[in-house]
Amino acid sequence: MNDIRLAFRLCRRHPVMSLAAVLSLALGIGANTAIFTVLNGSILRPLPYQDPDRLMVVWETTTGNSRRSVAPGNFIDWRAAGSFEGLAAFDEFAATHTGHGEPERLRAVSASANFFELLGVRAAVGRVTTASEDRAGAEPVAVLSDGLWHRLFAASPGAVGQPLILNGITYTIAGVLPEDFSMPMAAGVEVWVTGDRGVPRSVLTPGDITSIRDSHYISVVGRLAPGASRERAQAELTSVMTDLSARYPNTNAGLGVSVMPLHEEIVGNVRPLVLLLQIAVALLLLIACANVAHLLLGQAAGRRAEMSLRIALGAERGRLVRQLLAETLVVAVPGGVLGLALAAAGIRTLVAAAPATLPRLGEIALDGTVLLFTLGMTLATALVFGLGPALQAAGTSANALAQIGQRLTGSRGVRRWHQAIVVIELALAQMLLVGAGLLLVSFVQATRIDLGFASEGRLAAELSLAPDRYLASVDAEGRIDPARKIRFINDVIDRLSGRPGIRAVAASFTAPLTGAPNRGMRIEGDPVPQANDQSNGDFQLVTPDYFRAMGITLVAGRAFSTADRANTAPVVIINRALADRYFKGRDPIGRVLLFGGSRRHEIVGVAANARYRSIERPADATFYVPLEQNDERWPSVSFVVWADASSAGGPAAALREWRAGASAPAAVLREEIHGADPLQPISRIRSFDDILSQSMAPRRFNTWLVGVFAATALLLAAIGTYGVMAFAVASRTKELGLRAALGASPRDLVGMVLGQGLTLTMAATVLGLGAATLVTRFMASMLFGIAPRDPWTFVAVAGLLTSVAIAATLLPARRAMRVNPVTALKDA
Repeated sequence: MNDIRLAFRLCRRHPVMSLAAVLSLALGIGANTAIFTVLNGSILRPLPYQDPDRLMVVWETTTGNSRRSVAPGNFIDWRAAGSFEGLAAFDEFAATHTGHGEPERLRAVSASANFFELLGVRAAVGRVTTASEDRAGAEPVAVLSDGLWHRLFAASPGAVGQPLILNGITYTIAGVLPEDFSMPMAAGVEVWVTGDRGVPRSVLTPGDITSIRDSHYISVVGRLAPGASRERAQAELTSVMTDLSARYPNTNAGLGVSVMPLHEEIVGNVRPLVLLLQIAVALLLLIACANVAHLLLGQAAGRRAEMSLRIALGAERGRLVRQLLAETLVVAVPGGVLGLALAAAGIRTLVAAAPATLPRLGEIALDGTVLLFTLGMTLATALVFGLGPALQAAGTSANALAQIGQRLTGSRGVRRWHQAIVVIELALAQMLLVGAGLLLVSFVQATRIDLGFASEGRLAAELSLAPDRYLASVDAEGRIDPARKIRFINDVIDRLSGRPGIRAVAASFTAPLTGAPNRGMRIEGDPVPQANDQSNGDFQLVTPDYFRAMGITLVAGRAFSTADRANTAPVVIINRALADRYFKGRDPIGRVLLFGGSRRHEIVGVAANARYRSIERPADATFYVPLEQNDERWPSVSFVVWADASSAGGPAAALREWRAGASAPAAVLREEIHGADPLQPISRIRSFDDILSQSMAPRRFNTWLVGVFAATALLLAAIGTYGVMAFAVASRTKELGLRAALGASPRDLVGMVLGQGLTLTMAATVLGLGAATLVTRFMASMLFGIAPRDPWTFVAVAGLLTSVAIAATLLPARRAMRVNPVTALKDA
């Protein structure tokens, strides 16, 4: 207690220094705590399921795609595998809910009935679905999320047993999931429903859904049997796929399988980012500690006379070390407490700004683990920045007592410590700046990609067609009469085409950068694909004016026209990626594409590549089929409207005006869709610019966050550099005065100080760039369009660091110009 009381007195004696130390540590500890909270919530904490280590995700694989969605028929064959206690399939879809007021769109998942049993999840009210409801002819059952239960039924237990109509199908509500239930692979889902004999009923395809092998759209999770390993399951399913490849060569040739832990599937993509951020804030904390060490080293050097007197009076060195460490704790503990408060605010900001792709967002919160981490960080930083000055001060000998009153702060040993610390600070800042620079260049590169379509003036309206009106079966095979669906889509297009300011209107399956169905296909006349080389492509149903409305260039052949109808010869347009992959120099025009069993379509055109999945992912092989030449039960429709960009301020402004209730292209789009069918819900209306912005959100978030940490580190390093050079000038006043007295000009003195600063900066640059060269190779998966060791980025960062270090040195250097030789010599 005596040590602590003395430490508080010293803090009151030097309030500015103490406050600076506390704030520096609070910044470093707060940033570390915030990022560790994200790391703990997203990655480290086990999944909230029973025996989560036994949960696996199973994907199909093809050449170049190790995570392909699964075909229902293959999933059914996998369920016999003895390595698994159970397998369940699920797929998210947009459901039109009727029966409770106006029709509305819900985020729904159709899943095998054993899905919740497999995860080990129980209902909060009622029950979850059970494996028995996977039998043929079982009554459709739904399980509500806690949020939907509150919204539709005001949290009444009487909701259990009530009907719920989704897409024209009546489900019986079996129960309500716990409030904290989450499935990161299907985040934000409001209702879970059973499928057809264990196969999700999200895509209404004709025929027996359990035998479909050329449509790949479901995800599969499984629980390993007791004693079974991931490797055993992988080997068993690989054997199954080999057998299926031989039995069904048209659909399964070249397909493989991948078994991976569910935890790895959920956190794998985000782990590099979070670990990078944790490294970044750890470096930031080290820089903050280095700044505090500057202050304490200077203070310790000024107290050598005091320490000499204590030793002369019989104080043990261990006693002095304890005293000085107590003083650092008095600074570190308030820094830790304030850091925890900053972390709490930072976590709220991070969660609010984080992209939806960050897994387990709802589980990110301060908890006991985080508090222990903060406590550990506080104690560790106290040792890091306090032990060096304590050992230095305790190393003072009693003989130094005779030097009381002399200027000892300029001793060579103290200056070396300060110089070493500032070199480390600048090197750490350099590492952070290199990482931020690489991410910034990646972001800029991503914004310059030719996406293959135009975004200016475009709006997209995404719908999920009401099955009871547009997708009703007309025969035992599940086929539909597409006439009503086609009339609705054409009606919307005709209505919009007649409105002023609308240049083109078209429809397709999906909007750009939102994905596309992928299905097996092959070229008529070509040999059956060999192993690991199954033909497949993304698939779009489009209306005749689609390519013009999207701004997609036709590079060969012809576009679709209104003459391409159900009663004319089936045609198809492929993109350049499909032509390059499967024709390899041959002319594709006139060849026949086979898909969906016996469907034959003649290739009449080749379109430029357009990206449907990701800005940063090259365009996949894609083929386009006229809407009127397809009678399959695809429920998704996306209308694209090319509006006059000069009207209503362009599409982005139009969207804002629509939300405000003003007349704009987006409002016109909504009006005409409801004019064609007042009961058809609209999932969302967005400008293409909004779609692009949302697609770039994860990279923009990464760049912004690392950039903030790097800028903060650079600022702290600049402050540290200024402190060191100011200390150097103050401690060398006598030397500078002698040089001035002997004829040194002010420019000579400034050059000497700047030269010292540049020497330290060059040493830090060499050290920092060398360390960055080793560290940035682990960032390769986060970069786009730039190498981890891009020389221009390294050179630019070195230049920036040098400029900042010179700026931080200039003020102390100018102070050296004003040294009065007479005063300096008199003080000496």
